[in-house]
Amino acid sequence: MMINQRLHGFLRKLSSKQNKKEDFLPSVFIYAVESLQKNNPTLLLCGSVALILSDLLPYRKVHDIDFVINRRHFDNSDLWVRTSPYPEMSDDGYESYEMKQNGIFVNLLVFDDDVKLNEKVIMSPFNTEIRCQDLNDILSWKRKYNRPKDIEDLKNIDNAFEEAIFGG
Repeated sequence: MMINQRLHGFLRKLSSKQNKKEDFLPSVFIYAVESLQKNNPTLLLCGSVALILSDLLPYRKVHDIDFVINRRHFDNSDLWVRTSPYPEMSDDGYESYEMKQNGIFVNLLVFDDDVKLNEKVIMSPFNTEIRCQDLNDILSWKRKYNRPKDIEDLKNIDNAFEEAIFGG
């Protein structure tokens, strides 16, 4: 499913009528994202937080922030602890790390350098740039891994598109 710019504009209007992004994503998450990207500009936000900030998902409770990066840019400092890959993704050629920053769990998927990570820049509610993995790539991952939260996210996105097109 390619995201049509016109539909994306409808979704932005729809979500801005219902809630402001500041209301449904705790500012501590946004500050954590901005702080991490300031220290390493090659980190790309991915997962549900990226979709929420892009107005493609309504708020749902999130417990962590996910990022992707290529190995050549990864600084394996003492902050990062190696973890087991998600079982659904174990054959995707990446290493998994996590850290806790200000009470928030941050997951990092480190991919081989030959894996192209496409980037999209979005604006945060505080009018700063946040670098994300391309939204189409995030949606492809959600379709591929098909975990319960992915199924729910995809259903919510489909419902939002239907409302935008048909007036719900």
